[in-house]
Amino acid sequence: MVLVGVASGQSSGEFDVASVKRAEAPHLPPVPLPSSVLLQMGFQGGPGTSDPGRIFYHQVSLKMLLAKAYDWNPDRIIGPGWLESEYYTVEAKVPPETSKKQVTSMMQKLLEERFQLKLHREAKSTQIYCLKVAKKGPKLQPAVERPVPANEEERKEWMKKMAEENRARTKERQAAREAAVARGEKPMNSRSFSMSSATMAEFADNLSGNLGVPVRDLTGIDGKYSFELRWNPEGAPSSTVDEAIPGTSIFSAIQEQLGLKLEATKDDVVFLVIDMVAKDPVSN
Repeated sequence: MVLVGVASGQSSGEFDVASVKRAEAPHLPPVPLPSSVLLQMGFQGGPGTSDPGRIFYHQVSLKMLLAKAYDWNPDRIIGPGWLESEYYTVEAKVPPETSKKQVTSMMQKLLEERFQLKLHREAKSTQIYCLKVAKKGPKLQPAVERPVPANEEERKEWMKKMAEENRARTKERQAAREAAVARGEKPMNSRSFSMSSATMAEFADNLSGNLGVPVRDLTGIDGKYSFELRWNPEGAPSSTVDEAIPGTSIFSAIQEQLGLKLEATKDDVVFLVIDMVAKDPVSN
């Protein structure tokens, strides 16, 4: 393993006023959500939004705060397990004419001060997958842009709608599994995820979260697309309502449904390693 530098937290400025408090865990949908979705949930305001002079990060885990502050894939953050189970609310006033990059530096400094945070970047040789175009070419759908919530109320409505859709899908699949059992068949443990508008690099990051292994985009495809992937982790023949699922692994599903492929290899991957962090933030 190779140390590749210490995260400095240097900033071109500070928030005018900042508050960091413990928060209750949010009511999330009863299914795993990709990190690309989690990084949109609970994060409001800042440069480039309808409220550039204020940030409001509500009921977000410390791991997601770190991912946001350091522009890092949360799957490549190494630290205590509670980083994902403890939640916080951050409110801060952003000085005028502040850029997104400056807010990132300010967030790093704020987390270092309030959580007594010390960390470093470390490269480790590990297995990765390379995402490439399959022999017959890609089967990609155009992106579908979804409106960004303008305020906290719209965000809650968006989360509520997402939760209802996930519950409906879960209920449908549960009914199909019960019907399969009643017929004496082994039910299929199907999985799926979708992204309405994402680059190939963002899709690769999402795959990384589902596989638990870093995925590197080598497709050479630019632009944003809509992705929907459905597969069966057990690779068993489909015997449920999900007849559209090929009944194979995620690797086969990627090739059959998207015209892409994953190739395994080894390479150095840089992780953000937490050396020290406090669970309770310093008082405001």
